[in-house]
Amino acid sequence: MALSPNVQSALEIDRLQFSWPGSSKALLQVPELKIAQGEHLFIEGPSGSGKSTLLNLLSGILLPQQGSIRLLGQDLAEMKNAQRDRFRADHLGIIFQQFNLLTYLTPIENILLSLQASPQKAAKVENASREAQALLAQLGLSSVQNNSHSLSVGQQQRVAAARALIGKPEIILADEPTSALDSDHRHRFIEQLFQTAASANASIIFVSHDHSLKSHFEHSFRLTPAAEENDGI
Repeated sequence: MALSPNVQSALEIDRLQFSWPGSSKALLQVPELKIAQGEHLFIEGPSGSGKSTLLNLLSGILLPQQGSIRLLGQDLAEMKNAQRDRFRADHLGIIFQQFNLLTYLTPIENILLSLQASPQKAAKVENASREAQALLAQLGLSSVQNNSHSLSVGQQQRVAAARALIGKPEIILADEPTSALDSDHRHRFIEQLFQTAASANASIIFVSHDHSLKSHFEHSFRLTPAAEENDGI
């Protein structure tokens, strides 16, 4: 998909290839993939196709052996480690598959960690605690006060989502973010995700096995082992 010259790119992948050290076979091969700022992408594929690995590449946690990844016009491979860490904190909201909550903190405290890591995000939020409480309420967790270790899996997943959404990141990376949610909370989550993205003109890059969610996205991309290409870009 070609971008208009007047539209800022959220994501551009060119001839990406990645394999694990010692492996002679490429886990991922993505010849080309582009989405504009504010557009949303649904990534699907069977287990072993490299979906989570692709998100780690997009966040700069991993680097490709060949090709390039540009987020918001920046080539992650050209940055030093500290620069990638700063870019990730300032511009990305990441919903990890394993949540990565600090269980001895309350949900609010976990959410505010995102702002503590990024003064740039914090500057976008007038009242951090109130904003965190509002996000939790919109996701159905308005009265949770206990430490996060006492939460159910589904509740932890919603706290992790709120942590990724606060501070209006330009790109939201979501790795199976609805896997532990029932249908009612899944609908509420998707609604809040898209509302938050719209308020910041943010792009969503969303990995899921749930094909019922695909219709919410204007673009889709299918990964298979050894990388067969997309079905919707």
